[in-house]
Amino acid sequence: MRRADPVIEFVGLPGAGKSTITRALPQAWPTSRNTDPPPLPLARRLWLCRNALAFMLSLRPLQWKDIDRMARLAAELRFYERPATGPLVIDQGMIQKLWSILLDRTRYSASALERLVAALAPTSADLVVWLATPPAVAAERLVARNGGNSRLQKRPEPDMKAGLVAGQRHYSMLMELYRRHAASRIIELTGTEPVEVNAARIAAAVAEFRGRT
Repeated sequence: MRRADPVIEFVGLPGAGKSTITRALPQAWPTSRNTDPPPLPLARRLWLCRNALAFMLSLRPLQWKDIDRMARLAAELRFYERPATGPLVIDQGMIQKLWSILLDRTRYSASALERLVAALAPTSADLVVWLATPPAVAAERLVARNGGNSRLQKRPEPDMKAGLVAGQRHYSMLMELYRRHAASRIIELTGTEPVEVNAARIAAAVAEFRGRT
């Protein structure tokens, strides 16, 4: 059954403006960054492992943290499967977790990744807000922030900027896969317009979604 209120996933580079925009959305819209999801049932975890195994084994170099990130993705699925009371905002969700795994990998199986995305797509967010913020703009914001938890933000500035450029390529590829396999509506924002403008566009998309249910 289709949800009466959408699950909204934000996607974008560190410094793209995801958290800034989510803070400008109505306070009545719960945001996943403030709570932890309940554990995913064992059957669903096994289902995810089966669909992710070929992709994970293809990663070079494969790191223990990649396995931990996949486990976090499994937990994140709880947000997509719960009924929403009001629009549910996912600040860093399914696509972000896959992006984190791809970052710094020198090789992986594109076909295995697509099979994983195709498996995840039916339970993806109803609305995906992609902040396609230029890497140079994201870099300026990260430098000005002078602190944060992003892996890229902790690197020397030249390495951080190069990582943002590579990271944007990963996002473009992941978004193309989601367009191919998911029924989600994708809203692409430049990430450079005023926060109030972007928040209003998202609110309008939510109103349109509710009008169609």
